[in-house]
Amino acid sequence: MCPTAPSGFANDSKGNPTIPNGNNSFFSANTLQGVITYNGDGTGLFTGVYTSINPPPPDSRPVPKPSIGGGTFSYEFTSTPIVDHRFSISAKPELANGSIGFGPIAGQQFSLDVYHRDFIVSDDQKTMAMTVVIPYVETATYSGSSNVHTTRSCMVTGNLNRTIE
Repeated sequence: MCPTAPSGFANDSKGNPTIPNGNNSFFSANTLQGVITYNGDGTGLFTGVYTSINPPPPDSRPVPKPSIGGGTFSYEFTSTPIVDHRFSISAKPELANGSIGFGPIAGQQFSLDVYHRDFIVSDDQKTMAMTVVIPYVETATYSGSSNVHTTRSCMVTGNLNRTIE
């Protein structure tokens, strides 16, 4: 789930960018499915597919129109060591990207300037919970125009199952 704020974000009382600026903000809900491959040296690759939905705005604003979109994504990442069943991964700069397969801007490519996720590993090491512990703002850039940038701050939650090949 992501509030998107074309006018940027203001910080809360603790300095976290959580308050959308302006009256042009909107909300989207996203889901993803993917494969995380760890290289064993603190790096890896996350690839998958996603869908998103923009519900109708809560007032009379004409944009964004309600829509469904989706496509593919991938990013190379570095990870922190596991301490107390916790670790995090961060995309390598300029290597979080994807393509939009359907929806209002189908056919475009996108890139994210920042992508960070936190994980908690179960005692049996077969499952992990994924979240964002500290809010941050990521900027998505779309191929349709060099001037199309969208800032958002996403709340992520999910579970992952471990498979060993």
